Amino acid sequence: MKKSKTIINIFVYALGIFMTGLAINLLIRSSFGAGAWDAVAENFSQLVHIELAYASAFFSLIILTFVIIYNKNIKFLITLIPIVGIFLSIYFWDIIVLNTYFPPNFLLKSLFFVVGLVSLTFGLAAIVSSTYPAMVYDELTIAMMKILKINSFFKTRIIIEMTAVIIGTIIGFIAGIGFGVVGLGTLLMAFVIGPMISFHMMWLSKVLKQKRV
Repeated sequence: MKKSKTIINIFVYALGIFMTGLAINLLIRSSFGAGAWDAVAENFSQLVHIELAYASAFFSLIILTFVIIYNKNIKFLITLIPIVGIFLSIYFWDIIVLNTYFPPNFLLKSLFFVVGLVSLTFGLAAIVSSTYPAMVYDELTIAMMKILKINSFFKTRIIIEMTAVIIGTIIGFIAGIGFGVVGLGTLLMAFVIGPMISFHMMWLSKVLKQKRV
Protein backbone atom coordinates (compact mmCIF):
# COMPACT_ATOMS: atom_id res chain seq x y z
CA MET A 1 0.00 0.00 0.00
CA LYS A 2 2.80 2.42 0.91
CA LYS A 3 4.67 1.64 -2.33
CA SER A 4 1.48 2.19 -4.33
CA LYS A 5 0.91 5.56 -2.66
CA THR A 6 4.50 6.58 -3.40
CA ILE A 7 4.06 5.74 -7.08
CA ILE A 8 0.82 7.74 -7.22
CA ASN A 9 2.46 10.75 -5.56
CA ILE A 10 5.40 10.62 -7.99
CA PHE A 11 2.94 10.49 -10.90
CA VAL A 12 0.95 13.44 -9.52
CA TYR A 13 4.17 15.40 -8.99
CA ALA A 14 5.42 14.73 -12.53
CA LEU A 15 1.99 15.54 -13.94
CA GLY A 16 1.95 18.82 -12.02
CA ILE A 17 5.31 19.85 -13.47
CA PHE A 18 4.26 18.76 -16.97
CA MET A 19 0.99 20.72 -16.80
CA THR A 20 2.69 23.81 -15.32
CA GLY A 21 5.10 23.95 -18.25
CA LEU A 22 2.20 23.66 -20.69
CA ALA A 23 0.22 26.34 -18.87
CA ILE A 24 3.09 28.84 -18.91
CA ASN A 25 3.36 28.53 -22.68
CA LEU A 26 -0.39 28.71 -23.28
CA LEU A 27 -0.76 31.85 -21.15
CA ILE A 28 2.12 33.61 -22.87
CA ARG A 29 0.73 32.75 -26.30
CA SER A 30 -2.78 33.89 -25.35
CA SER A 31 -1.62 37.54 -25.43
CA PHE A 32 -3.95 38.23 -22.46
CA GLY A 33 -1.13 38.14 -19.95
CA ALA A 34 1.18 35.54 -18.45
CA GLY A 35 1.57 34.69 -14.78
CA ALA A 36 3.50 37.39 -12.94
CA TRP A 37 6.86 35.59 -12.67
CA ASP A 38 6.44 34.01 -16.09
CA ALA A 39 5.95 37.52 -17.48
CA VAL A 40 9.21 38.54 -15.81
CA ALA A 41 10.98 35.57 -17.40
CA GLU A 42 9.46 36.07 -20.87
CA ASN A 43 10.17 39.81 -20.98
CA PHE A 44 13.70 39.14 -19.74
CA SER A 45 14.16 36.49 -22.44
CA GLN A 46 13.24 39.14 -25.02
CA LEU A 47 15.70 41.58 -23.46
CA VAL A 48 18.73 39.28 -23.47
CA HIS A 49 17.63 37.06 -26.38
CA ILE A 50 17.53 33.69 -24.66
CA GLU A 51 14.84 31.03 -24.61
CA LEU A 52 12.01 31.22 -22.06
CA ALA A 53 13.08 28.06 -20.22
CA TYR A 54 16.52 29.49 -19.49
CA ALA A 55 15.12 32.85 -18.36
CA SER A 56 12.64 31.09 -16.06
CA ALA A 57 15.38 28.94 -14.53
CA PHE A 58 17.60 32.03 -14.10
CA PHE A 59 15.06 33.85 -11.92
CA SER A 60 14.16 30.68 -10.04
CA LEU A 61 17.83 30.21 -9.12
CA ILE A 62 18.10 33.82 -7.95
CA ILE A 63 15.08 33.35 -5.69
CA LEU A 64 16.39 29.99 -4.48
CA THR A 65 19.67 31.66 -3.53
CA PHE A 66 17.75 34.28 -1.52
CA VAL A 67 15.70 31.58 0.24
CA ILE A 68 18.82 29.63 1.18
CA ILE A 69 20.63 32.74 2.45
CA TYR A 70 17.59 33.96 4.42
CA ASN A 71 16.94 30.59 6.05
CA LYS A 72 20.66 29.82 6.39
CA ASN A 73 19.89 26.24 5.42
CA ILE A 74 21.09 24.39 2.33
CA LYS A 75 18.24 21.88 2.66
CA PHE A 76 16.32 24.16 0.28
CA LEU A 77 18.62 22.96 -2.51
CA ILE A 78 16.06 20.19 -2.91
CA THR A 79 13.95 22.85 -4.64
CA LEU A 80 16.31 22.37 -7.59
CA ILE A 81 14.21 19.32 -8.45
CA PRO A 82 11.08 21.28 -9.48
CA ILE A 83 13.26 24.03 -11.01
CA VAL A 84 14.89 21.51 -13.35
CA GLY A 85 11.54 19.82 -13.97
CA ILE A 86 9.82 23.08 -14.90
CA PHE A 87 12.78 24.02 -17.10
CA LEU A 88 12.45 20.78 -19.07
CA SER A 89 8.66 21.08 -19.27
CA ILE A 90 8.75 24.70 -20.49
CA TYR A 91 11.41 23.79 -23.06
CA PHE A 92 9.41 20.78 -24.27
CA TRP A 93 6.20 22.74 -24.83
CA ASP A 94 7.90 25.92 -26.06
CA ILE A 95 10.45 24.51 -28.50
CA ILE A 96 9.31 21.00 -29.40
CA VAL A 97 5.50 21.15 -29.36
CA LEU A 98 4.21 24.71 -29.85
CA ASN A 99 7.36 26.24 -31.32
CA THR A 100 6.35 29.24 -33.46
CA TYR A 101 2.59 28.69 -33.15
CA PHE A 102 0.48 31.50 -31.72
CA PRO A 103 -3.35 31.47 -31.77
CA PRO A 104 -4.49 33.64 -34.73
CA ASN A 105 -7.83 34.91 -33.41
CA PHE A 106 -9.60 36.10 -30.28
CA LEU A 107 -11.50 32.84 -29.74
CA LEU A 108 -8.38 30.68 -29.76
CA LYS A 109 -6.50 33.22 -27.64
CA SER A 110 -9.33 33.09 -25.09
CA LEU A 111 -9.20 29.28 -25.13
CA PHE A 112 -5.44 29.34 -24.58
CA PHE A 113 -5.86 31.69 -21.62
CA VAL A 114 -8.64 29.72 -19.92
CA VAL A 115 -6.97 26.33 -20.44
CA GLY A 116 -3.65 27.84 -19.39
CA LEU A 117 -5.10 29.29 -16.18
CA VAL A 118 -6.81 26.02 -15.22
CA SER A 119 -3.73 23.99 -16.13
CA LEU A 120 -1.42 26.28 -14.17
CA THR A 121 -3.44 26.19 -10.97
CA PHE A 122 -3.98 22.44 -11.30
CA GLY A 123 -0.28 21.88 -11.92
CA LEU A 124 0.79 23.92 -8.91
CA ALA A 125 -1.84 22.24 -6.71
CA ALA A 126 -0.68 18.80 -7.89
CA ILE A 127 2.93 19.63 -7.01
CA VAL A 128 1.93 20.66 -3.50
CA SER A 129 -0.51 17.76 -3.04
CA SER A 130 2.14 15.21 -4.00
CA THR A 131 4.06 16.17 -0.81
CA TYR A 132 7.30 16.35 -2.81
CA PRO A 133 9.55 19.48 -3.07
CA ALA A 134 7.48 22.64 -3.52
CA MET A 135 8.07 25.39 -6.05
CA VAL A 136 10.69 27.98 -5.14
CA TYR A 137 8.00 30.70 -5.15
CA ASP A 138 6.17 28.89 -2.36
CA GLU A 139 9.36 28.94 -0.29
CA LEU A 140 9.79 32.63 -1.14
CA THR A 141 6.26 33.33 0.07
CA ILE A 142 6.92 31.61 3.39
CA ALA A 143 10.15 33.58 3.82
CA MET A 144 8.42 36.88 3.02
CA MET A 145 5.63 36.08 5.50
CA LYS A 146 8.31 36.06 8.21
CA ILE A 147 10.06 39.19 6.90
CA LEU A 148 6.85 41.20 6.47
CA LYS A 149 5.24 39.65 9.58
CA ILE A 150 2.10 38.69 7.66
CA ASN A 151 0.22 35.59 8.76
CA SER A 152 -1.71 35.07 5.53
CA PHE A 153 0.03 33.00 2.82
CA PHE A 154 -2.24 34.30 0.07
CA LYS A 155 -1.97 37.98 1.07
CA THR A 156 1.80 37.65 1.01
CA ARG A 157 1.62 35.84 -2.34
CA ILE A 158 -0.44 38.68 -3.83
CA ILE A 159 2.21 41.18 -2.71
CA ILE A 160 4.92 39.05 -4.32
CA GLU A 161 2.91 38.63 -7.52
CA MET A 162 2.25 42.37 -7.80
CA THR A 163 5.95 43.04 -7.23
CA ALA A 164 6.71 40.66 -10.10
CA VAL A 165 4.21 42.52 -12.31
CA ILE A 166 6.16 45.74 -11.67
CA ILE A 167 9.51 44.05 -12.33
CA GLY A 168 8.20 42.44 -15.52
CA THR A 169 6.84 45.76 -16.76
CA ILE A 170 10.13 47.55 -16.11
CA ILE A 171 12.07 44.84 -17.95
CA GLY A 172 9.59 45.01 -20.84
CA PHE A 173 10.08 48.74 -21.32
CA ILE A 174 13.86 48.38 -21.06
CA ALA A 175 13.65 45.69 -23.73
CA GLY A 176 11.61 48.03 -25.94
CA ILE A 177 8.52 45.80 -26.00
CA GLY A 178 6.35 47.90 -23.69
CA PHE A 179 4.43 45.76 -21.24
CA GLY A 180 5.40 42.64 -23.19
CA VAL A 181 3.39 39.72 -21.86
CA VAL A 182 2.22 41.69 -18.82
CA GLY A 183 -1.50 42.19 -19.42
CA LEU A 184 -4.88 42.32 -17.76
CA GLY A 185 -4.70 38.55 -17.43
CA THR A 186 -1.53 38.95 -15.35
CA LEU A 187 -3.32 41.21 -12.88
CA LEU A 188 -6.32 38.87 -12.80
CA MET A 189 -4.14 35.86 -12.03
CA ALA A 190 -2.37 37.69 -9.21
CA PHE A 191 -5.69 37.63 -7.33
CA VAL A 192 -7.40 34.41 -8.48
CA ILE A 193 -4.47 32.02 -8.60
CA GLY A 194 -4.50 31.43 -4.82
CA PRO A 195 -8.21 30.53 -4.51
CA MET A 196 -8.02 28.36 -7.65
CA ILE A 197 -5.05 26.43 -6.30
CA SER A 198 -6.97 25.91 -3.04
CA PHE A 199 -9.94 24.55 -5.02
CA HIS A 200 -7.77 22.06 -6.90
CA MET A 201 -6.03 21.01 -3.68
CA MET A 202 -9.41 20.37 -2.08
CA TRP A 203 -10.57 17.85 -4.68
CA LEU A 204 -7.08 16.41 -5.15
CA SER A 205 -6.89 15.68 -1.42
CA LYS A 206 -10.11 13.68 -1.73
CA VAL A 207 -8.88 11.78 -4.79
CA LEU A 208 -5.51 11.07 -3.15
CA LYS A 209 -7.24 10.41 0.19
CA GLN A 210 -5.09 12.91 2.03
CA LYS A 211 -5.98 14.75 5.22
CA ARG A 212 -6.43 18.46 4.77
CA VAL A 213 -4.05 20.51 6.90
